[in-house]
Amino acid sequence: MYGNRGWVVHHNVDIWRQTYPVDNQARYSFWPMAQGWLTSHMWEHYLFTEDEDFLKNELYPVIKGAAEFYADWLVENKDGYLLTPVSTTPENAFYTPKGEIATVSQGTTMDMAIIKETFARTIEASEKLGIDEKLRTELKEKQAKLLPYKIGKKGQLQEWEFDFEEPEPEHRHLAHLYGFHPGNQITKEKTPELFDAVKKTLELRGDAATGWSMGWKINFWSRMYDGDHAQKIIKNFFNYVEEGSLQYTGGGLYPNLFDAHPPFQIDGNFGYTAGVAEMLLQSHEDKIRLLPALPTDWATGKISGLKARGNIEVSMEWENGKLIQATLTSEKNKPVLVDYKGQTIEIELKENRPLKLNSENFKK
Repeated sequence: MYGNRGWVVHHNVDIWRQTYPVDNQARYSFWPMAQGWLTSHMWEHYLFTEDEDFLKNELYPVIKGAAEFYADWLVENKDGYLLTPVSTTPENAFYTPKGEIATVSQGTTMDMAIIKETFARTIEASEKLGIDEKLRTELKEKQAKLLPYKIGKKGQLQEWEFDFEEPEPEHRHLAHLYGFHPGNQITKEKTPELFDAVKKTLELRGDAATGWSMGWKINFWSRMYDGDHAQKIIKNFFNYVEEGSLQYTGGGLYPNLFDAHPPFQIDGNFGYTAGVAEMLLQSHEDKIRLLPALPTDWATGKISGLKARGNIEVSMEWENGKLIQATLTSEKNKPVLVDYKGQTIEIELKENRPLKLNSENFKK
């Protein structure tokens, strides 16, 4: 279809493994970007396991192909930035300057976030493996010219290249926050202005949503370190929806706890469980954050068997909102940064020797 290097998958991959665009509407039919998101799961697997054989033999050939397609798909705009030439932001729409409703533009924020992530990870992997220097150089040159994130007039993270108005200001999709979650390009420490723009976006979109969208919002507010807001979304998620209902009733759960879009979509169930884990443990910022988004309602509790990036197992116990004990276990000797309530310490983990911490370890 494109004559590009690498490989491409559009948005609708089902049991038949079809990778071409499905026919219907461009807002959700045309999106040749799925390969980057799919390979991000493989990259996360590598980060969590540190399996070097997996990186070399399974992950790298796949992510390399995704990066090659994007490298050929990009075009240059009048300002000299590289961006995707035909672009949607699933499944949202915008008003054109003439007041028409449109869905196809160039360089939407989700496209650019996925490309930035895929290029960065392909570069890192090729350096680690010591291969494909020519491709690495190409990706570095193009990475430097990619369209940057933009902040709109409302203080929000722009969803499109231009600051368009939206027909649905509270649209359930938040595709343009990919660089914030599940990605790690936007964080409070590295990019505070963009972090604030993400928060403004979440506020403008509101808390109402279908079931799977609530799963996203639990994770977004967890990455905002706002456990009470994440808990508010969880309470909205536990909204009873009559079995067999095909009406949008604010999303929620069927009697068997399946996510009600409606109809059933597993995204909401997986999103909820991922969000709960994210409220209790985060490791996307090159450090392990303990209880980063603990809500007031969960003042006392314990959890075991959580896994942080770096193949580190974490168990915790807390009481009255205060960490009583955290136990970290690694399969390798390694230094690790650990954060609790904004205080970061460096610890040295020894192979298969559990290390115990408590709140006293994090005092200035």
